[in-house]
Amino acid sequence: MKNRFSKVIVLLSILTVISYIIAVFLMIIEGYHVPDSLTYSVFGMFGVELSALAGIKIKDKAQEYKRERQFDDFNNIV
Repeated sequence: MKNRFSKVIVLLSILTVISYIIAVFLMIIEGYHVPDSLTYSVFGMFGVELSALAGIKIKDKAQEYKRERQFDDFNNIV
């Protein structure tokens, strides 16, 4: 369940960023000005969100590897 949730968050984040880029291009074509601070904030927020999810994934993989290694060491002793 946890893995599925993070995949949905990553997918929604990517779709939101792509939608934002398309909206900004359309606004520029129509002659509107998009504040730079808005663009910085959008990319900053999603960058932090995806980095945090990647960090959680790496931490989980490291713990899983550590558990497997301890189990293998235990089997070698017995």
